[in-house]
Order: sequence, then C-alpha cells, then structure tokens
Amino acid sequence: MTKDLRELTEGIKEKVVEEVEKKTAVMEKKTAELMEVVEKAAQQAGNTGSSLYRDALVRAVSGAPLDANPRLAAKEGIRQRQLLIDLPKDSRLRECAIMVLVGKFSEAMGKATANQHKMRSALKLQNSGVLVEMATDEGTTWLASKPNTGAFLQELGESEASFKTRSYNVIAYYVPLNLDTNSDKDRKEIEETNTLVATTLFL
Repeated sequence: MTKDLRELTEGIKEKVVEEVEKKTAVMEKKTAELMEVVEKAAQQAGNTGSSLYRDALVRAVSGAPLDANPRLAAKEGIRQRQLLIDLPKDSRLRECAIMVLVGKFSEAMGKATANQHKMRSALKLQNSGVLVEMATDEGTTWLASKPNTGAFLQELGESEASFKTRSYNVIAYYVPLNLDTNSDKDRKEIEETNTLVATTLFL
C-alpha cells in the first residue's frame, strides 16, 4: 500500500510540474508580446524618458501626433478656439476694462446657450476688436454658426457687431503648376477633397 501511495504521489507531482511549465511558457509569451507593444509605443512617443505627463495631456487634448512639440500643440489648440469680434465705433464695450468685458461676454454666452458653452478669455486688440477664446471646441463650432452668433450678439446688446473666424497661413507642398489661385473652381475642389467647410479657404 505504501508503494501505491508513493506512485500516486509521484504521478500527481509530475502532472503539477507539467501544468506549471505550460502556464509559465504562456506567461513568458504574453510578457514578450507586451514588451514589444510597449517598445513600439515608446518609439512613437519619442523620448519618453524626458516627456512630461503634462505634455502627454496636451497632445491628447489637442489631437496632435505623439511626436509633436507639446507647446506648439497647445498653441494650435488655442488658435482653433479663437474668434474675432468687430465692435461698432459707438459701442460702449470699447471702453470697458478687460475684466468687465470678459464678464459681459460670459454672461451673454450663458444666456444664449443656457450655460452649455463658456468663454475662457477675451483680449482687446489695438484696432478695438476683441479676440475671444472659447473653453471647448464644441463651443467654438456653436459660435461659428451665423444664427448662434446673432443670438449671442443680441444677448450682448451689440447686434451691429460682427464675428470673424481665425484665419491661418498654410504652406502647401507639391502644388500642381497649373493651379489657378484665382479660380473658385480650384478652391472648391481643394475644399471638397480635404473635407473643408465651403468658403473657408482663401488662396
């Protein structure tokens, strides 16, 4: 009986060792795959050793590539949320201090959108225009619509004021030599091909 018990114990031991070896092999394979994924992610992100958590957040929010300069990405994100308000010459807002101006703009935005969208900042320009920055991309899209712009200006008490979206200078590479920069047809074709909103491109 002692012999049978010893054989049974040895059999169980062999099965346990065999099962452990199988599980270990699977874990080693999964670990190697995980390390490969981590290495690829590190290569795409550039020098991850010197990359700050703040920079990673900036890239994530702006939608910029992982290897993009975080400062440029943040700056570009701000520009995308900016719009220009041209105030009429007799507007009372021209003489307002910047903090008062921001307060009036925020109050009008809250009334026009039922507090769905907010303004982050406002900057008075030398030509008496006001450069405003929305808190979110959705708010920028909302304000860029003409009906919504009218609703905001009405709440602001400046129905004669006008809005302008931020323009950008873009360098286009490999442009065909036969491109006519004065042709509306060519401009529309570029807008359609690149899924741009109509009349947003100036050549």
